[in-house]
Amino acid sequence: MKSKVTIKTIAKELNVSHVTVSKALRDFPDISEAMKEKVRSKAEELNYVPNQVAKNLSSKVGSNTIGMIVPSLNGETAYTKVFNYISTIAAEENYLILLGCSNRSIEMEKLFSKQMCEQRVNAMIVASTSSEVDHINDIFKGIAPVLYIGGKTGFEQDYCVTIDYEHSATIAIEHLYGLGHREIV
Repeated sequence: MKSKVTIKTIAKELNVSHVTVSKALRDFPDISEAMKEKVRSKAEELNYVPNQVAKNLSSKVGSNTIGMIVPSLNGETAYTKVFNYISTIAAEENYLILLGCSNRSIEMEKLFSKQMCEQRVNAMIVASTSSEVDHINDIFKGIAPVLYIGGKTGFEQDYCVTIDYEHSATIAIEHLYGLGHREIV
């Protein structure tokens, strides 16, 4: 198996320090344009892929990762479409989505929450199994914001996207009534 190409590999190939390579790849002003071009060219030649974990550790700004926990991912739920949409938008903004499927288990929600917390996600999106979400809020308190989606949580949560069922039903009934239906069950 071929070993991974690191900034130290590039530095050795160019006979410069790994600090120079790092700075060149991050476009630091104290590195000449000629050196930056040499480093970029060598990185491309060697198929260098930046180590995002190391980059995050050194920058202390977060992981560019969003955690997402859903109760189910079978064909009967909207969560697959929601995940696909969110992950596409996230990728365009240079974010990665970590997905956990709780299988409608609060214990799995707790486990995924702890694991994602350990991965230093920047934010969480949760379609909770229950309207009781203290276990999630407690895990992420002071670490990452949590956005709740779906019908189990309500407006009592600070950040919640939910459905107004009463308003939706009113619109549906008005539409059916407008079509001439009078026996609406």
